[in-house]
Amino acid sequence: MTKFARRTVIKGGIATAALIAAPAIVRGQTKPAAARTIRAVFHGDIPTYDPIWTTANMSAYHGGMVYDTLFGIDDKQQPQPQMVKKWALSEDKLTWSFELRDGLKWHDGTAVTTADIVPSLKRWAARDGGGQHMMLRVKEIAAKDDNVFTVAFKERYGLTLDVLAKTSTPICFMMRKKEAETDPMQKIEQVVGSGPFKLNLDETKPGTQYVYDRNPDYVPRGEPAGGIAGGKVVKIDRVVFINMTDG
Repeated sequence: MTKFARRTVIKGGIATAALIAAPAIVRGQTKPAAARTIRAVFHGDIPTYDPIWTTANMSAYHGGMVYDTLFGIDDKQQPQPQMVKKWALSEDKLTWSFELRDGLKWHDGTAVTTADIVPSLKRWAARDGGGQHMMLRVKEIAAKDDNVFTVAFKERYGLTLDVLAKTSTPICFMMRKKEAETDPMQKIEQVVGSGPFKLNLDETKPGTQYVYDRNPDYVPRGEPAGGIAGGKVVKIDRVVFINMTDG
């Protein structure tokens, strides 16, 4: 990921209350073999589990593990579909229509629907500069059914896909309706995504290490991976982000 706005580091851990409130999605699993585990040390700690509330790099990296996006940028810097299967622009070029792809599930086992997507878009747009720029021209974001939603504009806006796919923070991650309806000025307290990894709360130690286990229910796209687009095929069982403080 590139062009991140700024970096923040916290001195303590993530608030204990957030961990208590978070659902124990990953419990009682056999510990993966060391050979199928990646351990990575980054530049700092994760200041919050909410990648929409902040522009911090580490929260964006965390978000990329557990959440998914509607579009992603490929290796040619072009927006490509991620959670979206089909999309179209009306003849007057004022209304975009998007259809979600099959097999999208939240980590709690429920299906991803447009009831989650619409508030996710609105919450992200309230925090992001690109989203705010787009929303100045948006007339309505509406769900047509469980799988199709539309974005209607008051005037033609040629940057729609680019804004939805951008990699500058906050990235347009999709969240469950419950979290997406949280006040944009407040941090979310639960981590329930639909991405390729699940946050293992039992083995995560805020301020020290963050453990992510492969999501067996994640269905990657069929296209080859390119940039942050295409099929996100997970070939390992676990990733551990390790925080090492400066000496």
